[in-house]
Amino acid sequence: HGDYSPLVFYPNSAEEAYHFTIKAFNCAEKAEMPVVILSDAFLASLYETVEIKHEAQIAKRKKAPLGKASRHITGLAHQKNSPKPQNPKEYKSFIDRIYKKTHVIAKENPDYEFYGNKSSDTLIVCYGCVSRFLSDLKKDYAFFRPIRIWPFLKKELGTIAKHYARV
Repeated sequence: HGDYSPLVFYPNSAEEAYHFTIKAFNCAEKAEMPVVILSDAFLASLYETVEIKHEAQIAKRKKAPLGKASRHITGLAHQKNSPKPQNPKEYKSFIDRIYKKTHVIAKENPDYEFYGNKSSDTLIVCYGCVSRFLSDLKKDYAFFRPIRIWPFLKKELGTIAKHYARV
């Protein structure tokens, strides 16, 4: 219902899906909120070999797993574990905390690719399966591929895009 601002990742390969699933769990643990991994029909039905280059680094859990400890999970504005849905000040404070937490973690994870013909006058912005379908054009155009697509990589894309006549 809009009370959360989750990180969203959109990998374009089976290998990225593997690595970003681990990253998503680690970010979710740190943020103490859901993290979304998007897929498309192409990726969902793709068969690829995944090369695991290093052992996954798993974030240490702050709390015991569900079922092992007491929890109060709600999207309501709250103070500690006590819901405060009728208090606008508390609600604003709750939303501010969530957005700040998301943006701090997003800043630590500016996941994107910038590749192709960087001397081209055209920058193509694409993600997911489209970025794979267009990869043959990388000799003619520059590409910006956001992998973390929310919060949007406005600063990173803005810095790169200002050097191109067409985006």
